[in-house]
Amino acid sequence: MKSYFSLTKWTLWQRRWSSLWWIIGVIAFITIILAFYPPFRDQAAKLDQTINKQIPSAARAFISDTPNYLSPIGYLSSQIYYLFLPILLSILSIGIGSSLIAKEESDGTIELLLARPISRVKLLAGKLTAGMAILGIVSVFAFLSTIIMVHEVGLPVGVMPLLMTALACLLMATAYGSIAFMITTIGKAKRASIGLAVLIALGGYIINSLSATASVLKWPAKFMPFHYYHVAGMLEGHYRWPDFLVMLGIIFVCIFVSWFSFRRRDLVR
Repeated sequence: MKSYFSLTKWTLWQRRWSSLWWIIGVIAFITIILAFYPPFRDQAAKLDQTINKQIPSAARAFISDTPNYLSPIGYLSSQIYYLFLPILLSILSIGIGSSLIAKEESDGTIELLLARPISRVKLLAGKLTAGMAILGIVSVFAFLSTIIMVHEVGLPVGVMPLLMTALACLLMATAYGSIAFMITTIGKAKRASIGLAVLIALGGYIINSLSATASVLKWPAKFMPFHYYHVAGMLEGHYRWPDFLVMLGIIFVCIFVSWFSFRRRDLVR
């Protein structure tokens, strides 16, 4: 157990500066975006009508899952939670997931780690715990900065809807990172893990957005994590608990496959 905690702390220490810059960047992004809301607030209804007339429905589906883009919920959805924050957290998650094990393999230091009194399971668990901790810390700061700015600009959205939406965003990003992590534990494929995880994330977003206008995509969309991410509904206080369970299921399956495959791999060069 001691070696597990030591490995987790060492991994967190290695990534301390990059994590700090991610926190600063996310806070700055949310602060700037929400600071621009007050000028639009009084003319939100008229601007929404103009946007809906000028932009085709297929294109609007890529912006938000609600047509009221400049309402309090619509603004939070279209500007933060529907696309941009999930992209940022998914990039962070995929980057972490693809490098936790692959970095040591590419540097040739993983054999040195395993030469110490630590099992493969503890190595995997320690790395995974550190990665999830980094993603969780960045997400907490994103949530706190959102709460503060929502209060400052006077958006009438409760703390619990924001918390549940932030949790769903974190789970979706973690699912993408877990996929990348799983691929790297199966083989030395850091680039492949990044490519496949990005493909699933971006493909899910595109397919799910287009499924609103193309019925043929409704069935494939169900296999993508983004399908179970309903921003506007959560911000309104409607939580679909099975959606949370699906994303948790994806994470646990990926972790199980990672554990099963990594403990049987030949890591000797």
